[in-house]
Amino acid sequence: MPPPVTATYRRLADELVARIRAGEFPPGSRLPSARQLQAAGWGLSSVQRAMQALAEEGWTRPVSGSGTYVADPVPPAPVPGLSLEERVADLEAWRRKVEGGG
Repeated sequence: MPPPVTATYRRLADELVARIRAGEFPPGSRLPSARQLQAAGWGLSSVQRAMQALAEEGWTRPVSGSGTYVADPVPPAPVPGLSLEERVADLEAWRRKVEGGG
């Protein structure tokens, strides 16, 4: 059975997360613009969906008219050995902390 196909926007989002984790884009820094990402070979719809996914996942904060910035703080790294339920609980605790409720 062939491996599952990953959507293009998800590949872009995962690449940007890897670059954030590697420190190439530290918290508070601006990500490349849609035009820059398109010039690197990504399609506009993939760029838009990737940026939306990153914002929904807590990785970025879009600023109208200015760009997309890496969240401060970024979501916690996955802890090896956590079950899916434990990972979800970990992320929910992080989100509550960031939003000031926990």
